[in-house]
Amino acid sequence: MQGWKDELGSTRSILGELNRTLLDISREIRYNPEKVEENRLRVTALTGFQKRWNCEGSDLGALADDLRNKLDGMSNLDAEVENLEAKIADDEEHLIEIGKKLSLLRMEAARKLETQVHDKLAFIAMEKARFRIEFDSLQLDDPYTDGLDKVEFQLSPDGKISYNTLSKVASGGEMSRILLALKSSLATVDDIDSLIFDEIDQGISGRVARLVGQQLFELARERQVIVVTHLPQIASLGELHLSVRHDGDSRTATVHALGGEERLEELAALLTATGLSDGALLNAREMLESAQKLRAAS
Repeated sequence: MQGWKDELGSTRSILGELNRTLLDISREIRYNPEKVEENRLRVTALTGFQKRWNCEGSDLGALADDLRNKLDGMSNLDAEVENLEAKIADDEEHLIEIGKKLSLLRMEAARKLETQVHDKLAFIAMEKARFRIEFDSLQLDDPYTDGLDKVEFQLSPDGKISYNTLSKVASGGEMSRILLALKSSLATVDDIDSLIFDEIDQGISGRVARLVGQQLFELARERQVIVVTHLPQIASLGELHLSVRHDGDSRTATVHALGGEERLEELAALLTATGLSDGALLNAREMLESAQKLRAAS
């Protein structure tokens, strides 16, 4: 046991030295509840950061440095936002100025279009109708995507009734003829390839029907024109004549392209309600020959 005696003596000496050191430390330490609570909260926060960023406690310092650098790089965002807001304000002011110039050009073009439409309406038996293009006040606070103007096409059917929106005062036939007048006036600038007219022959006949047909013929030089009509004066001017007939009581119809004698007989049938006659056939032939001369001249 002599060997253990020496070990115990050495251990007693070490413990005594440790005891004295701890006593010295304890004399210098003062218990501070606030500091304890501060450290507890800090440990809780650091533990939460570890879970949030899925990292070890030793990595939190590097992570904090990286986030701090990113925040420093974003310190100029306020200045950039101010610059962008100033640029937007300048662009809006420029947009308004351009919009005002565009509005003046539109008004000038509108007056010219009104005159052209009036002339064409008079040509197709609507000489009493009055057409105008009404401009609303400029939308300065909330511009449209295509300018500052809200434009409405208005009509007084006989020049006495108050002007109103086309859809409210124009009948189906009038609307078709107004559309014809508009499209004829805009034929060189409008980018619509095909136009369909239905009931354009409503309330007209004879010479007026022929004039409407000629107007359609002129428009067809610039665009594809499809016309639904029962007037031979108009049908005879078409380059292609299609006959549409219902199949009995069914909801289907048959469309047949007419040519030669078939077309001649169809036009003659449209000319008379009493059946085909030599006079009707002769009149239909004259219409086709006149249309052929018109096409040749164009």
